[in-house]
Amino acid sequence: MLGIEDRDPRVLGQRLTEARKARGVTQEAAAGHIGCSRPTLIAMEKGNRRPKAEEIVKLASLYGRKVSELVRPGELLGDLRPH
Repeated sequence: MLGIEDRDPRVLGQRLTEARKARGVTQEAAAGHIGCSRPTLIAMEKGNRRPKAEEIVKLASLYGRKVSELVRPGELLGDLRPH
């Protein structure tokens, strides 16, 4: 079974970004919530810095998501909208 550290950080970053935007939270507010700088949060969202487990838990709570939604294995399906 894969741990969080084995997941693609770019996929996790994209999920974090989408969850943040869907909740209407700014990067500054999200960074403040987990106690990091905005550039650090940006690095997480880009997949350049792997978030710590406790940061993922805090962000999931802020975004109203389950941790499992953010860290589940597999690639993103993309934006699925009806035509």
